[in-house]
Amino acid sequence: MTQKPIASLFLTIFEAMKKTLIIITFLLSAHLHAQDLDLLQRIKEANMEVTAFQSHITRHLVSSKGTTERNGEIYFMSPDKLYAEFDNGTYLIINGNQIKLDIGFFHGKFRLRKKGLMRSFANLFLYAFQGRCQDLAEENNYFIETQSNEKFKIVILTTKTKSFLGLGYKKAVFHFGNDDLLIKELILTDYNDTQDTYQLSVPVINGQVEESKFNL
Repeated sequence: MTQKPIASLFLTIFEAMKKTLIIITFLLSAHLHAQDLDLLQRIKEANMEVTAFQSHITRHLVSSKGTTERNGEIYFMSPDKLYAEFDNGTYLIINGNQIKLDIGFFHGKFRLRKKGLMRSFANLFLYAFQGRCQDLAEENNYFIETQSNEKFKIVILTTKTKSFLGLGYKKAVFHFGNDDLLIKELILTDYNDTQDTYQLSVPVINGQVEESKFNL
């Protein structure tokens, strides 16, 4: 086979992959009405205005072993730095392309590659603070829908894809404030139906945050 046919073959494969990605993106958003797409865009714009964030955080975990609740502090610095620590010593630190954590079934320090379990886990938190719900859906093949109640604008992300070894999350629910559209609560459900709820309270928006908190 000559060099030209090989190049042509790779070009054909590349074009097919592009078309597949376009189809997936369309299917993820096709069921959304115009007002839903408008809401998602407004959520993204509101949260992208936040350059720094800190607040109290409560973690409420419900699993087959029972229910536990932990309190702590969380800090975020745009675009990709996040620190959370709880009163039992568990923690999560994201800094650029690295993550260090001792929380749930994740333990250790890892490099965040473009794709993979750890990148998906990190982006669940980072994208929540950035309001990038559609990006999260596209990257993880999540179905996406929106709801509203008297307190929140709600974005629900779900997948029917089975996870390798049952790791990761099959559902993520983000609660954004009705007035400011900023993130208030994250509810993550894994493949064992363990539900992890993170509630934010007494936030300080765009205040001073010590960058040393994000040291790994």
